[in-house]
Amino acid sequence: MRFPLIATLTLAATAAAQQPQAPLEAAPVRAYEAMATQQTQPMSQADMRRTPAIEVSGVRHAMPTPDDTPAAIMAQPEGEYSVMVKKGGVSQWYFPPLGELQQYDEGMVIETVTNGDRFYMKPVWPIASSNCWIEGKIENNEIVFQFPQIADRKEYGDGFVAEQTCIVFGFTPSEEDPTQGWYEATEEQTYRLSILEDGTLQAQDEYAVLGHGYYFTTDEEGNPIDPYWSWQYTGATITTIEPEKNKVAEIPEGVEMQAWNKIEQYSATPMQVGVDGDKMYIVGLMAGTDLADSPVVGTISEDRKTVSFPSQFLGIYKQYNCEAWLVPCDETGMTILPDLVFDYDEENKILKTDGSYCISLRQNSLYWVGFVTSLYICAPDNAPVTKLPTPIVENYWPADPQTGLLPELDFIIPEVQDMNVLPVDKLYYNLILDDEVFEFLPDEYDVAEPMTDIPYTFQCKDIFWMGAGKFFMIIYPEDFDSLGIRSIYKDGDTRIESEIGWAPGYVKVEGIDASAKAVSVEYYNAAGMRIPESAAKGICIQRTVYDNGQVSTVKTVR
Repeated sequence: MRFPLIATLTLAATAAAQQPQAPLEAAPVRAYEAMATQQTQPMSQADMRRTPAIEVSGVRHAMPTPDDTPAAIMAQPEGEYSVMVKKGGVSQWYFPPLGELQQYDEGMVIETVTNGDRFYMKPVWPIASSNCWIEGKIENNEIVFQFPQIADRKEYGDGFVAEQTCIVFGFTPSEEDPTQGWYEATEEQTYRLSILEDGTLQAQDEYAVLGHGYYFTTDEEGNPIDPYWSWQYTGATITTIEPEKNKVAEIPEGVEMQAWNKIEQYSATPMQVGVDGDKMYIVGLMAGTDLADSPVVGTISEDRKTVSFPSQFLGIYKQYNCEAWLVPCDETGMTILPDLVFDYDEENKILKTDGSYCISLRQNSLYWVGFVTSLYICAPDNAPVTKLPTPIVENYWPADPQTGLLPELDFIIPEVQDMNVLPVDKLYYNLILDDEVFEFLPDEYDVAEPMTDIPYTFQCKDIFWMGAGKFFMIIYPEDFDSLGIRSIYKDGDTRIESEIGWAPGYVKVEGIDASAKAVSVEYYNAAGMRIPESAAKGICIQRTVYDNGQVSTVKTVR
């Protein structure tokens, strides 16, 4: 997930007070920034800093202003398209909720277009929002970029347009210590990449930063000042950019690819598996991404009991602007292993492993954007559906008048039963309130007609299917004592119902046998969340399970 960066102007206005810093250098971090998996590594101290408002000795040239900035280039320019890979450099992003984020850029990809003597590339900043192409001119054996240029542009529904301007910031050493210094906007605003014989692009100034700059004309109190560009914590350096040379594995012609499934806790993902002699090909390890069709190839052992998959290239992962490599590792994601090894049941067509792997943005590295441990992949047995797993009700939150939050039910309906994949187009479910099937009516819910059996994939403004068997629903009825979910399989005249999965703390069982003995007591708060007995203060729910299987739920005051 990408977030638009909005300049924090009051912070930038204090740039002159920044202390001198060492030249830009990446701190040692393991995990690559990935918002979806929250693997971003916030840096305790940034190596890149905003520009202080200082004078430069010698003749001062006229600094470009925002008025000198050409229009943003949003559409891909015409010309010869190619993908290149950064082999050095550092990116930094300042995102207020997370602070400063920094990463090595090796493995990040740059899209390029060449048209005559014009050269275009994007993104400017690999880990920040950067959706515009910047333009350079090819002169002899170098590419010359003239700034300012727009690096990112967002249009919002209310007509507001946010643009982020890219400016070149150069390193200025301090007189006291040449190893220390700060970054300031260069006067000529020219950035040059040398073109080497093999097509590699090399920065002529590896310390220069292509940074997000904001142009200040007043101080914090609104008084006019000598205008200057100040760095807004977001930018990148370049060492070299090389043409992409790695190739994705190819499946030989004639290999029959069969439909298998990757079985997870509550869901199944379709995959393709093919065998050619001692080689096995799997397609679908990165289902749901632009690399869903990338195959991996492994070697079947002589006794045909195991299959080993080494590290291999998966392609360009456009979601994160990086290369993607399958890298086997241990369960901690900290140690690289030679292979990801599956146990192979050839007769029953089953692959399973307790091993782990990461999707890394560089070869033989644990700089990862995704991590997977334990896989079970099997061919469908097409067994008839005879029973359904019980749904799992995770949480129920009643309405909160103080905050205005609506009452919400979170639940899971498993898509698999004993490793058999259930056809979701034949799955339905009921909401059960006080042992009665609840009817969803058009005047309460966004349904075309009254519904009791809700199709598994149905969604409206109050009912949400999030995939992988997970759902949440707004519950408008109130004053009920029990709440549950029941899944249903319907195929023609066949109807199979699961047991009811009850919301914790909201199960009502009448007539407890006087001779029954309590075997466990649980406590829940008013939101239906389980709490330890020590925290059960005030009004709470006490749930008692008896040795005859009966359950009582009562509200108590402790």
